[in-house]
Amino acid sequence: MFRTVVFAFAALPFLAGSAIADCKEDIQAMLASGWDQGSYSIATELSMGGNPFQHTVQYYRDYSHFYQKVKETGVHWLVLGNQEYTSNDGKSWSPSQTRADDWIEKAQTEAARVRNEIKDTECTTEDIDGTTYKKFIHVQEFEEPMKVTSTVTTWVDPESNRPVRRHMLNNAGGQEIEIDTIFDFETEFQLPEP
Repeated sequence: MFRTVVFAFAALPFLAGSAIADCKEDIQAMLASGWDQGSYSIATELSMGGNPFQHTVQYYRDYSHFYQKVKETGVHWLVLGNQEYTSNDGKSWSPSQTRADDWIEKAQTEAARVRNEIKDTECTTEDIDGTTYKKFIHVQEFEEPMKVTSTVTTWVDPESNRPVRRHMLNNAGGQEIEIDTIFDFETEFQLPEP
């Protein structure tokens, strides 16, 4: 259902419902739960000025074990704990770099900072194809590897409390890039073995 409307979504009217109490805390809880989602996949489209330029699929066993492939370049990227690998065909893998032992802790620390400092929060609901989704909007800022300010809209399934779609409008040095993401928690997959 959501997959079929992902890129035509902007043409649909947004039907805002009543505000949700404790809005900032609800968004922070959703962002924090991302570390514990288990296996899932995401499909992402990057665009600039309304023109898509990159399509990526990522498969997560957990935050430190994931596989990504980029449609336009054919590059495959695999992270297994501290070790990164790359491939041009998804079959023959080469070690690319080893991450520091504390990379997960640093990533969690930065994610917690971003969560704690979100602003301009807004929580409503939106009806799409007969289902009422939670609609969370917030602004967040990243410091590394460069300063980026993002306006984030997330549609959350009312039963599972998991995100189904996220749209980010990123501003980095005056340049705007949009990232549209669809989440799938039902996909079965195995990570490649280099």
